[in-house]
Amino acid sequence: MAVNKGYKQTEIGIIPEDWEVKKVGGNWNFFKGKWYIQIGSK
Repeated sequence: MAVNKGYKQTEIGIIPEDWEVKKVGGNWNFFKGKWYIQIGSK
């Protein structure tokens, strides 16, 4: 798949070149562009 100028291919998909992919620990979830913490999960 071709990647448009200004974007890059990462393990999570195509993102802007100036973004970074970082691992988030704990009970965090990403949903519809926002981060949420899971309360009471094990």
